[in-house]
Amino acid sequence: FAAYNKLYGSIGTIIALLLWLYFNAYALLIGFELNASIAVNKRLIMENEHLIEEP
Repeated sequence: FAAYNKLYGSIGTIIALLLWLYFNAYALLIGFELNASIAVNKRLIMENEHLIEEP
């Protein structure tokens, strides 16, 4: 059964690495989406302030 421990240990390591990559990629996507939303809102606020200031 020693061969099984080596095999499943290696497979477990690969699965853990893939999960780590998946969650990091997901966190990056959330951050990108948040930054894009903030930029759009900031641009809209600046445009609205510009329109209000011009009588």
